Amino acid sequence: GRVTTLIAHPADPRRLWAGAAAGGVWSSADGGANWQSCWPKWASPNIGALASDPADPNVIYCATGEANLSPDCYPGTGLYVSRDGGGNWELLAAADAHNLPRRIGVLLPAHSILYMGGITLDEQHPAGLYGSPDGGKTWLREDGPSSSNYFCHSLAAHPDGFLLAGLDLGGAQTGIWRRGGDGAWKQLHGGLPAGDVTGRISLAIARSRPDTVYALVGNRLGSEVLGVFRSHDGGERWQEVGGAHFAAEGQSCYNNTIAVHPDDPDTVVC
Repeated sequence: GRVTTLIAHPADPRRLWAGAAAGGVWSSADGGANWQSCWPKWASPNIGALASDPADPNVIYCATGEANLSPDCYPGTGLYVSRDGGGNWELLAAADAHNLPRRIGVLLPAHSILYMGGITLDEQHPAGLYGSPDGGKTWLREDGPSSSNYFCHSLAAHPDGFLLAGLDLGGAQTGIWRRGGDGAWKQLHGGLPAGDVTGRISLAIARSRPDTVYALVGNRLGSEVLGVFRSHDGGERWQEVGGAHFAAEGQSCYNNTIAVHPDDPDTVVC
């Protein structure tokens, strides 16, 4: 089914891992020309997000549960880890035992923390942004944006220590938030659409010029794209740069991802 996540080995970009909404994790050794399943039969096949450990790219984290926004998207059972590049997997943190979201939109190792952002279609289940200081064994929820449930689909980490998050709080506070090195959260406004018309947001930071950040912003209904926005100052001010290229998009709640070339901050893929 739907591809929900894709990562590449940092030193060998022809090695790829992809996760599917209900099809497990797949790997490719030749840049995507050929694929094989590397997911165990006993684990939840509903994949939300993948990430590799910066200290050891053979350590791959996989969060289960699809973080799309329709009734036919599939929940997961927690966070899994492989320590051999996807050959073998173990359950690292069960969603029920750790009170974690069952639909994960993003995994991001940054600033010695493993971050996990998720959503829920059932208010009895948790949603929001969580961090683990010990590689996924224990988790703490980020209540700075809200102590109630909120959705987190995307994260970007600046090397200076601050974190950007695309958050849906269900109204005017929906948008891009930044957490400084002191742990305080701030909603960013300059040049962005109003929160009450904003839906799903995807973020990407330019590794070669990290003050340059991009955001692909969908509308509240999950259909149209409101724009592609760029900031040159770490998120304080934004400018729409997407033009009319996405005028025909009708499913921004699903088709919503953005990436920047690692060496060229002006080459962007949506």
